[in-house]
Amino acid sequence: MERRSSRIAMAALLGGVSLLAVACGKQKSPVARTSEGESGMQITPASHLDTETSPVRVEPKITTSVSFKDGESAFHAGQYDEAVKVFKGYTETKPENPWGHYMLGLSAWKSRDLDQAEGEFLKVIELDPSHLKSRLNLARVYLDKGELDKSREQVESVLQVDSFNVEGFRLLGRVSEEQDKLVEAEQAYRQALKVDGQDAWSMNNLGLVLIKEKRADESIGMLARAVELKPENSRFQNNLGMSLELNGYFTGATKVYQTAVELDGSYQKAIDNLARVTGRTDKTEFNLAEVAQNFATEIGAEKVSQN
Repeated sequence: MERRSSRIAMAALLGGVSLLAVACGKQKSPVARTSEGESGMQITPASHLDTETSPVRVEPKITTSVSFKDGESAFHAGQYDEAVKVFKGYTETKPENPWGHYMLGLSAWKSRDLDQAEGEFLKVIELDPSHLKSRLNLARVYLDKGELDKSREQVESVLQVDSFNVEGFRLLGRVSEEQDKLVEAEQAYRQALKVDGQDAWSMNNLGLVLIKEKRADESIGMLARAVELKPENSRFQNNLGMSLELNGYFTGATKVYQTAVELDGSYQKAIDNLARVTGRTDKTEFNLAEVAQNFATEIGAEKVSQN
């Protein structure tokens, strides 16, 4: 009964804050994409929490072409427009090499040329239908374009071939979130964690889904564990702060938001969140290390064998 009452109270808080946000005009809300919210002032489903921003894993090592190396160097230096030029030239001279098209696709995607990225990943798949990385990154492109059914199709094709693909389950979770299928999203993130109990991004995204589902009390452990694994990630710090705040642990939230700001002084969401909770106190202490380890133990017990 007490648990139900707390959820009703939180639902009332969420609803009341939405009205306040409307009344305040263009006032910025405090958290980011996927599932964002705050307690006390305004909580909206899309403002100051942060989910995965499509991390890219680049593995091809081709040493036969100086221009390919130049393209890789430009890509890793964040010079994506330059990388596009180099890899475009490379694919014109070696159109049969799928890795050239793959890197051109990645570079175009990072340059926000989604149409070109789509075309290049499709070219890779035409050359090599078993190229799972291109399918996963094509799914990310479709996510960015809002073509969710196409994104899901690519992800599911990967999981049919590789049922232990962590990126595949994480992306399936993201697609499901965008389609407002939160139960499916939760299941996908939990499956990713069964395969890899240290996948911090799946922990982060799962925590945000639970906050969306008004289950913030269940989100602390996984967000604390994500921070424990990657303490340098300001987004994880911010999201943990939001979970603590929603659960009334203002002192802990203040410390975590402060860490996020120290890691990234330009992180406006964390700055706004910190300003909102500074000076607020709670009557209870909270052991983050303990709840993080409890979640790690839980995930370890559910780990599936890949043999």
